[in-house]
Amino acid sequence: RFNNLLNSAIYTTFRISLRSLLMPELRDLLLKVVIIIYFLTLIAITKGFYSILLAGRAC
Repeated sequence: RFNNLLNSAIYTTFRISLRSLLMPELRDLLLKVVIIIYFLTLIAITKGFYSILLAGRAC
């Protein structure tokens, strides 16, 4: 349940950030790339952490 809540919060933050990246005021391409990579890494780490946590419960 907490996993779903956290993933939902991360995805919501990612969508809001992505929407703001598409606004014309933010023109620095490198900054856009860094922000996108940051959120994708955060999502991957979160999913990996919870899969390890859930695998530990199964033992």
